[in-house]
Amino acid sequence: MLLIEQVCEKNNVISDYVRCPICGKGRLCDKPVVEKARTISTVAVQTMETSNKIILKCPKCSNKFFIQFTKE
Repeated sequence: MLLIEQVCEKNNVISDYVRCPICGKGRLCDKPVVEKARTISTVAVQTMETSNKIILKCPKCSNKFFIQFTKE
């Protein structure tokens, strides 16, 4: 299950954003500054059988990406 929670301004979450790895212009999502984001190859994504993924679409180039949550 994916839990979606609204970020309230009173929480003062310091964040930055993840750019599209293909076009470099699209803003895929925001993330807390302390979290790391990494791009992996398409082949590696297809071999990973997990249910902790969501799909994001770049608003600029329309490429789709899996966002996978890991403990690393």
